[in-house]
Amino acid sequence: MKEFLKKLKILEHFSTEIEIEQAEFVSRLQNIVDNVGTGLFANAFEAFSANNKIYKGFVDFEGFKMKRRKTFFDSNMSLAKAEGTFSQNGKILVIEAEISGFTLDIKIMYTVVLVFLIAISTFLFVKGGKTHNPPISILPILIFQGIIFLVVPYFLMRKSVSRMKYELEREFFYLTKN
Repeated sequence: MKEFLKKLKILEHFSTEIEIEQAEFVSRLQNIVDNVGTGLFANAFEAFSANNKIYKGFVDFEGFKMKRRKTFFDSNMSLAKAEGTFSQNGKILVIEAEISGFTLDIKIMYTVVLVFLIAISTFLFVKGGKTHNPPISILPILIFQGIIFLVVPYFLMRKSVSRMKYELEREFFYLTKN
């Protein structure tokens, strides 16, 4: 499944090496990450938070799991979550990370949309079949609706993953500076 998601470009791995001690980097990263959950129900009132930290999730000495905090009037759809580990190699800190745009809320959305489209089309064709007049004119509308609700989120996930990778590489670099 992960290989398929990589081909679709909604799952990316990246590795970076920076010259900093692990303890110092972790403490600096903890200063910009709010220690709250990144689950499905943690997103409900996220924009109402008065916290000024850019990311939310958790950071410890083994690794991190975080995502960008949503804010009001933010045009960047922050759908991607990043998960990674740290390892010290001399004076070099190696960060291995995996960024995924195919999160639980997207999976639920896709499931609901597919069930809805299948249920509506089945109902229309079964009901229309009884009157010997199946509603063929509804079929293009259902196909268009399916394309909109299934393809647009895919492009949003791709953009979110590439943006998150760029932001993390940039943020990790700036954390090494004083």
